[in-house]
Amino acid sequence: CKADRPEQVSSIKTREITRLYKKKKMTRAIENEFDGVDQLDLLHCPACDLSYFYPLLPGSGSYYETMQTWGYYVHEKYEYKLAAGFLKNAPNVLEVGCGNGIFPGYLDSGTYTGLDINERAVRECREKGLNVIGQPVEEHAREHPEHYDAVCCFQVLEHVADPAGFLSHCIAALKKGGRLIVSVPAYDSYLRYVSNAILNIPPHHVTLWSDKALTNLARLMGLNLEQLIHEPLQDVHVKRYAATAVKMSLIGEHSKKANVANSAKGNKLLDAFSYLLSIPVQRGLKKQPLKPHGHTVLAVYNKPGQ
Repeated sequence: CKADRPEQVSSIKTREITRLYKKKKMTRAIENEFDGVDQLDLLHCPACDLSYFYPLLPGSGSYYETMQTWGYYVHEKYEYKLAAGFLKNAPNVLEVGCGNGIFPGYLDSGTYTGLDINERAVRECREKGLNVIGQPVEEHAREHPEHYDAVCCFQVLEHVADPAGFLSHCIAALKKGGRLIVSVPAYDSYLRYVSNAILNIPPHHVTLWSDKALTNLARLMGLNLEQLIHEPLQDVHVKRYAATAVKMSLIGEHSKKANVANSAKGNKLLDAFSYLLSIPVQRGLKKQPLKPHGHTVLAVYNKPGQ
C-alpha cells in the first residue's frame, strides 16, 4: 500500500544475524548477503498491517543453493493437503517457487507446471519427470497470460522484496474466476515472539504476514478472499511453541513486543529456563484437541470475472 509513515517496531544489527548463522555453522550461506548494510529495521505499516525489514534484502540465488545443501526444503507440508482440496476442479495448475516438487503428488489430476529460479531444484524436479521451468514468474506470465485455473505459491511471498509486483504477475497468469492460493508463516502465531530465529529474518524472510495483512491484500490486488486457514501446531514446532509460551508468561507485558534478535546473556538464560519449564507442556500440546495455531496460514483468493 502507500502508507506515509510506517512504524518502527525493532531493529537488528546484521553482525548479529551473521553471529546466529555462525553459531549453527552456516556462515557460508550469508557471505556477501548484506552488502555493507549494518542494521535492518523492522517496520510496520498501520494501513495494511504488513511488517517488513528495511532495507529489503532478500536472499540471493547462492544463499538458497547453500541452504539447500543443509536440507532447507521440507518434504511434506500441511498446507499442501489443504490446498489440494481447493484444486479438485482445476485442470491446469501453476506452482511458483516449487522447490523440490512435492506438491504435485497431492494433486488428483490435471496438468502441473512448476517454476523455480534455483537451478539445482529445477534439475532435481526434472529428474523426477515433473514439468518444471527455471524462469521468473514475470517472464512466465508474459508468455502465458490468463492461462492457469489456479496459481499456488507456498512459503514464497515472505521471501520477495516486492510482494505486490510478484503477486501481480501471479494474477496475470491466472484465468478470470481462477484461484490464487498463498501460504506464509503466520505472524498471528507464536512466531511473532520468537527471538533469534534465523529463518524468520533476512536474508531469509523479509516480510511478515498477519491475517489482517492477508485480508487487506485482496482489496489491494483486486481479488476476492475466500478463506484464511491456520494449520494446527505441528509436532516439529511443539518444542519452540511451548518454550516461547512459557517465556512470554515469565516476562509479562514485555512479551507483547516483537524481539527479532536478542544476544544478551540474560536472554540466553531465560531461553534455557523456559525450555526446561516447557517440557511438561510439550507433552500436552501433542494431543490434537489442545493444538493451537501453528506455523503457517493458507490464504485462498479468487480472481473476479468469468
